[in-house]
Amino acid sequence: MFTSNYYGFWPYWELRHKVTFDGPNRLILVNYGETDLDVKIDIYSDWKEWKQLEDYAKYPQALSVIGGEPLGGGQFVGATYFLENGWRIRPWEGTHALTIDGNIYTREAGQSPSIPTLGAWSVNTTFVRSALVFQVDTGGSSGSVSINANEVAQAVWQWPVTGSLPVDTFGDHVYRKLLTLAQYMATK
Repeated sequence: MFTSNYYGFWPYWELRHKVTFDGPNRLILVNYGETDLDVKIDIYSDWKEWKQLEDYAKYPQALSVIGGEPLGGGQFVGATYFLENGWRIRPWEGTHALTIDGNIYTREAGQSPSIPTLGAWSVNTTFVRSALVFQVDTGGSSGSVSINANEVAQAVWQWPVTGSLPVDTFGDHVYRKLLTLAQYMATK
């Protein structure tokens, strides 16, 4: 590896991380030639090592994590990582594809964890995230609601239909249309 891979941060030389942390600019710089990052190993764990070097702990916290607790039998709750305090991931300068494997988000709603390169390079960044279950805030008194698929289906089927259709339920309307279509097909 070349020392230039570490953006001039000499303490990284022996760590051989895939990323370099730039505390003053709150950037996680992907080192040249790296195209695959594991959030847990290559970003979160390496950030914890980095902040122990010299006086790097003086910079704002870069990451936080929820989950990861053991469930027994070698299984763990899925972990989700958050970039904190405006930290972002910047790919290396060059045309390439970058894959970031792990659930990583920003605390700022709607923003991407990665930012473009400084030059006009074409970088295709792919985030590989697990299919963890999301809970949606419905604004109710408890802040969230448990949704049962059968209750939703029943509510849709019994939803009142108005307008150009005769006043009825959605389920009755669908049933009549499907029956009509079936009768039509039978005559062909």
